[in-house]
Amino acid sequence: MTTSNRVAIFMAAAAFVAAAAVPAQALDADVACRAKKYKVAGVYDQCRLSEEAKALKQERATDFSRCDSILTKKWTRIDALGLVDCPDAVGAQGPVAAESAIATDSVAGSLSGSVSPDFTCETKKLRASGQYLKCRLITMFRALKKGIGPNFGGCDLVLERRWAGVDLAHDPDCPNGAGLIAPVQTAGQTHTDTAETLLSTP
Repeated sequence: MTTSNRVAIFMAAAAFVAAAAVPAQALDADVACRAKKYKVAGVYDQCRLSEEAKALKQERATDFSRCDSILTKKWTRIDALGLVDCPDAVGAQGPVAAESAIATDSVAGSLSGSVSPDFTCETKKLRASGQYLKCRLITMFRALKKGIGPNFGGCDLVLERRWAGVDLAHDPDCPNGAGLIAPVQTAGQTHTDTAETLLSTP
């Protein structure tokens, strides 16, 4: 084999490797973007239910402006990283926020009716629910980064333990006791599925 042939083969091989690397880089950017946005969406869920708890305890109207500001700031920061391959094409922030509002409003509605002093039972369950919704989306974030399927068993276990702890401390003041946990878990499952659709659609 002549030197010129060796050079030609080497150049061809190098070109092949470079071409093959492009899709891999695009996939990495896609995964990084979606994973980060799952995490941010989870933070937003928790922020909204934390605000629900604060407003209830202080007997005032809810004000989600701080949560909205956090979501916008973090979402914009992800987009500013140049992850142009994110499948939601930067447009999912509004739909994700709207879906979060539906999920958190559903949870808050299912927990209304507490007669505990200072709404202690209800506020604790609102906070536990916020942590649950966040946990599910953080689980999506971690699973996507590792390339594995999500396992939400840990999130359910933590929620159930916290719920039981609140009921034990405040029963019978807690509305419906442990019976209210099912709607929270259902809302979390639906919310996670919808977020996955929104963050996977080109």
